[in-house]
This record gives sequence, C-alpha cells and structure tokens, in this order.
Amino acid sequence: MTWRDRWFHLKRRVCEFFEDQWFDRTHHVHTSGDVSLRNAGIATGEEADSELYVPARPKHIREALHASPIPDASPYTFVDIGSGKGRTLFVAAELPFRRVVGVEFSARLHEQACRNVQTFRFRGKDGSRVEPLHQNAMEFRFPDGPLVLYLFNPFGAATMQVVLNRLNESLQRDPRHTVMVLLWPRCGEQVARVRGMQRVCGTQRHEIFQAYAPMRQS
Repeated sequence: MTWRDRWFHLKRRVCEFFEDQWFDRTHHVHTSGDVSLRNAGIATGEEADSELYVPARPKHIREALHASPIPDASPYTFVDIGSGKGRTLFVAAELPFRRVVGVEFSARLHEQACRNVQTFRFRGKDGSRVEPLHQNAMEFRFPDGPLVLYLFNPFGAATMQVVLNRLNESLQRDPRHTVMVLLWPRCGEQVARVRGMQRVCGTQRHEIFQAYAPMRQS
C-alpha cells in the first residue's frame, strides 16, 4: 500500500467517524460502532451464516432510498432486514413511510434499537412509526401492502435464499409493488431469480429491484 493509499484510507475513516457522530447527535440516538458476533450475543452454532454489525453511512442509505422507484413513500412499509441498532430505520423515518419496521436476530442489538426509538428526535419527528422486531429473518412474515425492503448484507446466501423464498410466496399470494434495496450488494443474482422481480438500477454502492407495477399517484 502506497502512502497515498494510506492517506486516502485514513481520511475516509476520519470522515466516516465524524459522519457517524454527527448522525447520532442530531438524531439523539446511539447507532455507531461495529459489533462482533460474540458481542452481539450470537451463540456458537448460529455464526455460520451471520455477519457482524457494521452501520452503513447515512449518505449511502439516503442515496439508495432516493434512487428507489416509488412516487410517494406514504403508502409503503419500509422493512430493514438485519436492522442492528436501528440506524437505517431512523434514516427511513426522515421520509413519510407509513411504517418503518426493523428485523433483528441479535437480542442485544435489538435492545439498543428499542432504546434508540425512545430517544429518537429529528426535525420534529419521533420514533412513533419505528417498530424494531426481535425475530429471525427466516421466520419473518412480510406485511401487507406495498413494501420497500432494505438489506445491507446481514447474512449469507443460504439465509438469503430462505428469506427470498418467503418473499416469493408472499408476492404470489398478494401481488403488490415491492422494492428491494441492496447496499454494497452481494446477493443481486439471487434477488433477480424471484418471480416478477426486475433490476431497476445499480451502482457500486447499491442495487435496486422491484416486483410488479408501481403504485400510481392519484
């Protein structure tokens, strides 16, 4: 690694640190800091397809959400699968989603998210629409109505396939506009195989898919 590479890496880490701190201070929450599987309370035997908690940068989340093909967020339920301490939930709560739901397997991270919901304040908004759930994503039942699903590599391909199978079953029972946002995507090919799911756009940082016709504005 050259000195330029080292300088760029250091500069990026410093910027990320201050962006994290600014987000937490302005939203009155604590979402910063990576958490290992051990510190998250993931038991031995449950680690194989799990990933450590790394909070996404707020600007990357906002970029992905603003690129999503939804004319109006208000009819949609936003679901973050692998929601950790809740950072993405609070970014989503800046938008007028009908509901903002988080699904988290780690009890410790879920408890921190619940504490954050109680203290969250941002430009007159509170945590009343934010619903953290302590649940295994493979058992999650997708809500009725149009959806925006967000994943930042919370688990490996095996768990992802189970989640996608359940989503496929849900969409076959109740076809509705569903948008899937992948941040720093690793499972795009799996998502593309879901019946009715089509790739909308993609960059290095995010990949976005949708199923079925988008809702029309009245």
